[in-house]
Amino acid sequence: MGELCRVAVLQIHGGDGDGADIIFNFNGQRIAVSIFPSSSTRDRNQPSTQDRLIHLLGRAASDDVDDDEYEELEDQILGVILDAGRPIFKAEAKLRMKLNSARDLHSTIYPATLHFQLLDTCGKAVIVPIEPNEAYTLPAWESGYDSAEDDELGIDTTLPCYSTKAILTVEMFAQGGGHAASRVLVDGNDMFCKALGGTGGLIGTSVGRELECLQEVRKFPPPERDTLIRIPQLLGYVRHTDTDRVVGFLREWVPGRRLRDMDVPATPVQRRQKWIRQIREAVHALHARGIIWGDGKASNVVIDERDDAWLIDFGGGRTDGWVDAEMADTVEGDEQAISKIGEFLEVHQV
Repeated sequence: MGELCRVAVLQIHGGDGDGADIIFNFNGQRIAVSIFPSSSTRDRNQPSTQDRLIHLLGRAASDDVDDDEYEELEDQILGVILDAGRPIFKAEAKLRMKLNSARDLHSTIYPATLHFQLLDTCGKAVIVPIEPNEAYTLPAWESGYDSAEDDELGIDTTLPCYSTKAILTVEMFAQGGGHAASRVLVDGNDMFCKALGGTGGLIGTSVGRELECLQEVRKFPPPERDTLIRIPQLLGYVRHTDTDRVVGFLREWVPGRRLRDMDVPATPVQRRQKWIRQIREAVHALHARGIIWGDGKASNVVIDERDDAWLIDFGGGRTDGWVDAEMADTVEGDEQAISKIGEFLEVHQV
């Protein structure tokens, strides 16, 4: 089934017998197919396609299914759905791609979903379009924002806020599951944006952690903030167009190259020594104020157009080969990352 390689399943809902659905990306378009129990009495001894798929989806959504069984169930389910819906899915995906050539942030983290229903007509599976409010699982993007979240996130009311629909995505670096990290255009200015869609907000997420760190960096005295520690400054907040919930942040865009992409052997040692010194000074300045870099590595350092080293990505966590698991999100982990970056740069550290 060659078409499966172009499909990525995002969610499966089911399990109580009253219906089920599957949400997946098809050629870049988000598709949701709802299935409801058959009302046909055509052959009680032969389950309809609808009832069979509801059973398979319920099994796939259960907690006790292992990876091998899940993959087999997924192949069976998608095989039926794609055989019935491939032509209409292809046509809709092409149309949406043409219409969305210039995408705003809202459409990236809250992607438009095309809703369909699978029916069994005389033993043949048929896909028909439906309205979102007719789907098995109703959209949940607009649920539960509490303004107390702003207080918990420590939102700085002196900074501007921008609607998700007022931010134009220029270059995407990471995307998936409602998460986006991208270079964006805001009021004609280049900025970097991290945002997280969904219904849970930023509290307890990597995007929320980075936002809190950048807010703390903003409190540094200007001389130190502007010269000693090269960390992109927080420029504003991203709010959901309709709910007003904070779903992301905007910071300075730093033109340059990731340290991991530099030709280290061809770079004079004096430049490499300067970079590791700047990295070390910035990290130690953060530690002095109780801030942990987290996930320190060469790909989270940018060398700007003036040949200075900037720290980026304060989402926390770790990467194998740079920080040991037991040292994740600790001062010791940051120190280990500095040492590893020094090894990467092939410089002696004092």
